[in-house]
Amino acid sequence: MAEDKDGDIVPVPVPLPLPTGLELLDGDNKKLCEEVYDFFKTVPQGMTAFQISNFVLCNMDFPTPDSKYWQAKLELFVRLQGVIGSHYDHRKRQANIRLLKAKIEECFDKKCMAQKDYEKEMEDAKAEQFKIEIEENEFALMNITKQVSEKVAEMRTFRDEMNSLKDFLDHSTEDKEQQEEDFWNAKAEINPELKLRFPEVFDVSRQEYDNLARRTNRPGTGKD
Repeated sequence: MAEDKDGDIVPVPVPLPLPTGLELLDGDNKKLCEEVYDFFKTVPQGMTAFQISNFVLCNMDFPTPDSKYWQAKLELFVRLQGVIGSHYDHRKRQANIRLLKAKIEECFDKKCMAQKDYEKEMEDAKAEQFKIEIEENEFALMNITKQVSEKVAEMRTFRDEMNSLKDFLDHSTEDKEQQEEDFWNAKAEINPELKLRFPEVFDVSRQEYDNLARRTNRPGTGKD
């Protein structure tokens, strides 16, 4: 995965040629696959900044600045794990390609020393299998590069969201526990079902419980 001088992932490379297996197709079927394959450069596999701001860190799920901050932090960590995992997968596949190329050379040497035609044919078939595996690995590398590029773009959005929230936080950025009570109280205001399910947590009086139950068509306490 190439990086520029600032350490950012560079744009996704032009896709590899169409896999040879698609040569089985012809006419409109092959043309359709070629058109869809060309979409690779522009089809997004990650979330847009709009999605992250409005549907991941939304007010309904995270109604306080502190809760948004901590969720953004979690999302960043999850994506970092994905990027690191992709990094190792990328290196493994690169090493596997080198190994497969060496095996192809070995097949060529064995073919040169073979005495019988079927032995030569076996080495040709093995070499062809290794070539196919190389193509599979190259295609996987291309996908990994694109996925990592988009994960990094998501990380940048979550980091920017975190930074924009810092001036509005009421609690520590080092201890998530401090903001939990405010978070759940705000959640309960948006979703009264929480107060009905956990009245002792939110210190709900009998009268408030009955009022909420009527509003949500739930049975009340049956008491005055």
